[in-house]
Amino acid sequence: MRILVLSSTFPRWEGDTEPGFVLELCKRLADRDFGVDVLAPHTAKASTCEKFGGINVFRYKYFFTRFQKLAYNGGINANIRKYWYARLLVPLFIFFQCLAIYRRLKEDHYDIIHAHWIIPQALCCSLLFRIVPGIALPVICTSHGGDLYSYNSGFSRYIKKRVINDLAHLCVVSNAMKEEAVQLGAAGGKVNVLSMGVDLSARFKPVKGVMRDPQKIIFVGRFVEKKGINLLIDAVSLLRKQYPEVELVLVGELFELFLVGDGPGRRRAREQVVEHGMESSVEFHGSMHQSALPALFSSAAIAVVPSVIDNTGDREGLGLVVIEAMGCECAVVVSSLAAMQDIVTDGETGLIFQMGSAEDLRDRLQYLLQQPHERQLLAERGREFVRSRYDWDIIAGQYQVLLQNFKSS
Repeated sequence: MRILVLSSTFPRWEGDTEPGFVLELCKRLADRDFGVDVLAPHTAKASTCEKFGGINVFRYKYFFTRFQKLAYNGGINANIRKYWYARLLVPLFIFFQCLAIYRRLKEDHYDIIHAHWIIPQALCCSLLFRIVPGIALPVICTSHGGDLYSYNSGFSRYIKKRVINDLAHLCVVSNAMKEEAVQLGAAGGKVNVLSMGVDLSARFKPVKGVMRDPQKIIFVGRFVEKKGINLLIDAVSLLRKQYPEVELVLVGELFELFLVGDGPGRRRAREQVVEHGMESSVEFHGSMHQSALPALFSSAAIAVVPSVIDNTGDREGLGLVVIEAMGCECAVVVSSLAAMQDIVTDGETGLIFQMGSAEDLRDRLQYLLQQPHERQLLAERGREFVRSRYDWDIIAGQYQVLLQNFKSS
């Protein structure tokens, strides 16, 4: 069975820090005798055609190379906010992606298209197949969150509804997303919850020889508003009044700007740390390759995922970093965002705090610092839970069944 995979998030080169979950799924499907090609946007220093981890990768150009800033480094939504000209690139991005899909379908045989994100990947299929219906294939789409929750004007919601109706099947990564998709008009039988996976057997597990620091708290993620980094810094500032030795480790892109509170001002995380007088308590790291993260998670007592709903309505679809931390037996504290409750049961596999409340987050962190035995129990139960549901072998097997069902039909 031959699959053409469309994605705007994909490693650009070996060792890239871009999220690699699409590549990981492709590799595991290839191991199960699927023929997999990937079509992704081009960017500076990336090849236009190469073998990547055993997968054929084709990258299409959509503007002059130095100005191709729409994808990567935070994602399309973040880049539209960061670069003044990014919105102008959207029509070009869609046009050249449609053209690249057309060329792929003319040059090679595929049985099905797997599009990651409703907008723009599945949208491009919908547009192309209306213009050139003779090349149409079944399209399965996996929505990861931002595409479903963002773009909420009346026209944008209409477009999303039309695209979803054109799909053969829609996968979403959490139950909260399934509810949103059904509200958009997707038939319940056409949508199922099927997340991305995490390598919990070989990579994300406790690292032997790494000592866990009982005062260390870690955050891993992009520095964008929906990740809630402002809230975490405020909560740790409050926590330091009782625990002055606590250390906060922040791993992610440092150049991203994001809103502070509800105000219009924008500032960097470093500036907020300075305002709280926390320079000696906060350690910044840039984006890291996944291979470096298990040791960091294994050295921390608590991992925090303080996600919020940003001012555009965008939010986490699931939050793979929660699963990665739990896989390393790091106790987790997450916000009450609905998607998180697929992974964390409060008091059983982690702790949940009231989304948006720095005080409630401070209290949850304080409890875990005071209760090391309970913290360890949560960490152990958390790893056991995610291994039973989110290991890549399980997820890839579920995608295999889904794809084969479409082949047989």
